[in-house]
Amino acid sequence: YASPRIPASLFPQLLTLPPDFLTPEQMRNAEGRVSASQYAALFQSLPIDVQESVRADWGEPPGSVYVDDSHLFMAGLRLGNVFVGIQPPRGFGENPIAIYHSPELMPTHHYIAFYRWLRDGFGADAVVHLGKHGTLEWTPGKGVGLSGSCLPEVCLPDLPHFYPFIINNPGEGTQAKRRSHAVIVDHLVPAMMTADSYGDITRCEQLMDEYARAQGMDPQKLPMLRQQIWEVVQSARLNEDLGVDEIPDDFDDFILHIDGYICELKDAQIRDGLHTLGEAPQSEMLIGLLLALTRLNNGDVPGLRHAIGEALGLDYPTLLKDRGAPVDSDSIPRILGQINGSSLIRNAGDVIEGLEVIARELCQRLSDENFDSSSVVHVTSDVLGESGPVPRRFELRLREYLSGPPAHFRRNRRPSAWLRWALHISRPRRCPDTRNGRCPSDGAKLLLDGPSKYSV
Repeated sequence: YASPRIPASLFPQLLTLPPDFLTPEQMRNAEGRVSASQYAALFQSLPIDVQESVRADWGEPPGSVYVDDSHLFMAGLRLGNVFVGIQPPRGFGENPIAIYHSPELMPTHHYIAFYRWLRDGFGADAVVHLGKHGTLEWTPGKGVGLSGSCLPEVCLPDLPHFYPFIINNPGEGTQAKRRSHAVIVDHLVPAMMTADSYGDITRCEQLMDEYARAQGMDPQKLPMLRQQIWEVVQSARLNEDLGVDEIPDDFDDFILHIDGYICELKDAQIRDGLHTLGEAPQSEMLIGLLLALTRLNNGDVPGLRHAIGEALGLDYPTLLKDRGAPVDSDSIPRILGQINGSSLIRNAGDVIEGLEVIARELCQRLSDENFDSSSVVHVTSDVLGESGPVPRRFELRLREYLSGPPAHFRRNRRPSAWLRWALHISRPRRCPDTRNGRCPSDGAKLLLDGPSKYSV
């Protein structure tokens, strides 16, 4: 498909196309147009029940959306043999997003004309939908086994349809497969990272460390520290999250609650930027994604932090139940104290934070070893140090969880090859399937991006 280099101004140009109307200049420069008489002939060829429903919602053809001088206009940009456009709106009003999934509202005359123009006017050989998710697969009609009166079939009857889709949304991806004959080409979620602390939250942690030290060494400082902690808590509005309006009488108990809550906030997973289609995560982004993928238990297979805790003799599920629960510093493995440095390990949340640091170190060391499965034994022994012999079961879990997915990345440095492969429609071939699910909560085995997904 001959196409010039995509200009850097592509998206700014697309964003100049308003969703609700086109200016006279934009209509004059529109890439495509369909006359009212042409659309009338198309409309008459549609099933009678479709015609009646569209008339009931949008009036007689050609309607009033994107219409001027007895023509329907198709806004977009032409790049060689490729037309790039924004999917037409399904409806209007104060909350147009609310009607994306409407099973009753028919698409506008322009919506139908746009998709038919792609095939009959522009002469497209295939359609690629980019962005999760569009509206075509949610237009009225049957859920499966569509008929000629179902709107996905009306709009896109026989064009090959390819759909790069985020891997962690199997339900809506399956909808596109079932209702708009889409070939789903999976792509990864954005890299993940922990939220950590900053600003007032970091200051609150520092004050709580001082408070813990003062309890044993300088009790006279406690009233002043209580006031300072309360002021910082109010500044960060953490008291609102915990439903506390006034400084509590039992401040020591309040410290446990606020400390545990801050541990949860710091441990929350957030996106580390955006995923770039066709690029596998590298370096720190790869480590962050692997930590997210291996954090949770997956069936009877424990997550990485759980497995590390088990290897160190800790009861990880109990730690998770109450992150603010105090812990006996004498019972904490030495490696956790070494990791935390000058920071006190006061509660279960601090222990979990230490396990996260160990997990990151394991991932980083294995990355340095190019994720060679034979390096698992010496890497775990080096990282865990003097914590005792590493359980064989832990070594096997680490070998499975952190050697397989990165190996996939090494084999598929450019997942965009799947897109090029899928678009070779002159040589039809079967697109291999791969398991699909919620990522990262369903674990690292869902990292295979590219093949057409199926839901389990």
